[in-house]
Amino acid sequence: MGCSGSFLKDDDNNNNNREMENEQPENKQTPIVNPHVKKLLKSERPDDLLMAYIYLDKEISDAENECPASIYGEALSRQQQIKSHLQLALEEKNHKNSNVIKEKCSIYDIFIELGLKNSKNAIEHEEFVARINRRALNLNSIRIWQEETENIENRIEKASKKIDDLQKAYNLQEQLLEVMLEKQLDRMRYYKDLLCIGVMQWEACLERIKNAVRLSKRARDCFQESIILIHSSEELLQDVQFPYCTTRELKGALEYIFTDILIEDRYLHATQVYKNLRERATLLENWMNEKLISESKR
Repeated sequence: MGCSGSFLKDDDNNNNNREMENEQPENKQTPIVNPHVKKLLKSERPDDLLMAYIYLDKEISDAENECPASIYGEALSRQQQIKSHLQLALEEKNHKNSNVIKEKCSIYDIFIELGLKNSKNAIEHEEFVARINRRALNLNSIRIWQEETENIENRIEKASKKIDDLQKAYNLQEQLLEVMLEKQLDRMRYYKDLLCIGVMQWEACLERIKNAVRLSKRARDCFQESIILIHSSEELLQDVQFPYCTTRELKGALEYIFTDILIEDRYLHATQVYKNLRERATLLENWMNEKLISESKR
């Protein structure tokens, strides 16, 4: 009567069916940072870095929606429960009756050999069959809990991988923000330098304008003084005709001195006029010196 519950072919078939049911296609883990984002991260252009940040932020959001940390914590808790059930099943196996026979055969063979189709025989061998069945149930529960252990370990491993990938994405996002902020800071420094240069140029321009106005006022005052002096000389020497330069010419140059400076076309013309006027004023000065010398000799 050699049959045991370690054994049953019917149970083996059930085991195979359960293994096939548990075999699920493994989902390929998609990397949280896709190649497109990695390509953008290598760029120095601010637009590409901004686009990389947007893509990365979306991928992080999608990864967070999968709640890997919660899955990991729940799986760890479940793992402890499964280990407890497996430990109990193993202890139960060790305490089973060692007299249970070890050969493998089907439950059908047991029924035939013991003649269990007869209800009287079935009652007589009830406890023996029950022990064999309990043994089979115990071994089956061990197999089930071992499979559950393997499944939960795979789940923990996948959740841990997702958590690690998410943490790497966080670190990458932080580095990307630092790079973007550094580039923005460099840009702001560049703009600040441009503004400082612009301010310095405007200040220099303003200073030149002030100097130009100051020199123009000085020239105006000199012109006015020359007009007054020449006019006084003409009043003192009424019979003398001054050549080269007249008070009318000096007044014309005096009245339009500022507008001549501000208008480009007139400035070029006025510059030439002032040069001619200066030359004639020099000739007038020489003429007056000669007259004074000649008159003094008389």
